[in-house]
Amino acid sequence: MGADLLVSSVPKFELTKDRKDELEVLISELDDGDVRAFEDSFMDEIYEAGSENARGIIIETLKKDLDKLDDIENRRNVIAMRFPGMEYEVWLTGEMSWGDTTEQLTLFDQLDFLWDKMQKYAEEDFAKERS
Repeated sequence: MGADLLVSSVPKFELTKDRKDELEVLISELDDGDVRAFEDSFMDEIYEAGSENARGIIIETLKKDLDKLDDIENRRNVIAMRFPGMEYEVWLTGEMSWGDTTEQLTLFDQLDFLWDKMQKYAEEDFAKERS
């Protein structure tokens, strides 16, 4: 047995106020099935709040996660990459793990359900940079 390589990514885009507002609406509209899928990831937050309102805690935590994207490029374990054929860049992070994960891996995994919208923003930004 040994360590496993864990890698995760999200589309690289500028988080403008309008985009953040749009993403927050998508987070707020999570259905109960989606919320239940996040419950294991947010056990600590739910327990610490001592609340039966798991949905509210999950939604607020996901919204706070969006704020963390503002500073993501300044993290030592995050790089911007583009692979051949892609019309956008991604922020990529990775690590060797013995069962634990870093904040960036967790953050990227939790925001994965927003991938399509974030990819749209990343493609817009990439096209603007190339013109």
